[in-house]
Amino acid sequence: MMIHPFFRQVGSLIGCYLITMGMSSVLGYSSVLIPQMQLRTSRVQIKSQHEISLVASIAALPLALGTILNGYLMEKYGRKPALIFSQIPAPGWLIIALSQNIYMVYTGRFLTGWSAGMCSGLANVYVAEIASIQYRSILLALLNFCINLGILLCHIFGLLLEWQYSSIVIFAYAVLGTIFMFFSPETPFWLILNDKYDRSAKIFTWLRGLSEEDTTSPEFEGLKKKAEYMKSMQKGFKYYMNCFLRPEFYKPLTISSMFFLISQFSGISSITFYSMTIFQEVLGPEFPGEVAMITVDTLRLVCSLVTIVLMQYISRRVQALISGGGVTFSLLLMSIYSMVCNSFGYDINYLVPLCSVVTYICFMSFGFMPLPWCMLGELFSADNKGLGAGISSTISYLAAFVVVNSLPYMFSNLGSDGTFLTYGIIAMLGTVYLFFFLPETRNKTFAEIEENYKKKTSEITANQ
Repeated sequence: MMIHPFFRQVGSLIGCYLITMGMSSVLGYSSVLIPQMQLRTSRVQIKSQHEISLVASIAALPLALGTILNGYLMEKYGRKPALIFSQIPAPGWLIIALSQNIYMVYTGRFLTGWSAGMCSGLANVYVAEIASIQYRSILLALLNFCINLGILLCHIFGLLLEWQYSSIVIFAYAVLGTIFMFFSPETPFWLILNDKYDRSAKIFTWLRGLSEEDTTSPEFEGLKKKAEYMKSMQKGFKYYMNCFLRPEFYKPLTISSMFFLISQFSGISSITFYSMTIFQEVLGPEFPGEVAMITVDTLRLVCSLVTIVLMQYISRRVQALISGGGVTFSLLLMSIYSMVCNSFGYDINYLVPLCSVVTYICFMSFGFMPLPWCMLGELFSADNKGLGAGISSTISYLAAFVVVNSLPYMFSNLGSDGTFLTYGIIAMLGTVYLFFFLPETRNKTFAEIEENYKKKTSEITANQ
């Protein structure tokens, strides 16, 4: 029985998707961990605002450390081994489960954050290189679906179980994902790059549903030409420094990094790490935060499914601009509502804040959340994808650390209205930036995307 190429590629990515669910659980875990640790019955208790901030944000800092390491690992040892290596710190979940004091919780959060950082940008590169051009959008969008599914299940586990037991359940993602990765293929491009041509051809033809003799497809020929070009270059310190002078590297690096910064400072990590706190700030302290959290997680998951379909028909630019406009509108609406609440209390109808939160989640899930990660595997050329993805991911997680660590203090000093207004202004300015600089990558080969950067630079030089 002939297996369709799409299902072959999905089957090859199961391990990667499971690891991604574990990564997203790191992001969502603090929303259930902190409220439980504030209870007197908790084995380890949080006793100060500083400890709350640290439990939430300490996982974000090693995320950046992990992305720096994964760029080297994916180039040196391959995409598949690097994903397996990324799960070495994952037993941090067990340290959390066995914690007897707050410092063990800090240690576990640090290790799980490190593991998540090592696989984040790497997962996008792996998916982009396994996927054929016609399925690349949907397979990258499935990665975002797994992120949202991981957050939803993390919150459900956290509501049904004590935090020690939920961390053990989440650790199962790392175990299962690692097992599946042992049976997953290496990407054909990395194999060609390392002179393993026969193995690369065999994996490529199997993934694409071709006969083993048919290695003359334009896609495979393009991979070979690119690999030969890269092998002709000496990749020493001077080479990597020269990358920053090449438009096919510094342009996508700038665009990717800016997209991540825009997304982060529009509040994406705040809503993930402090979801219950934000809901009660917007909807009132008496509103059941647990119900709102699960409802919004479900909504975000549904939106990611819709996005998977729409990404087949909508350009990346249009998707980003629609998302940016919706995020800006909803944040400004939340800010105005909070201003009114500060004057008149929480006796106002829940409809306005609830709609603004729902709108924010929908538009964020449509573009600002998945697109920076999806395009991470598309914007950079193959010869500097590891370096570019590592730098961009590092910037994203450093920004996440700042956002998560600063949110409690922003609420204390600016109030909820000032906090949402700040995020809204950043989202608005970011959308303007994307309108002028974000390139289109949908249904384009990596060679076409790279050539576009060179072409634009040549045109600017000619005009001068």
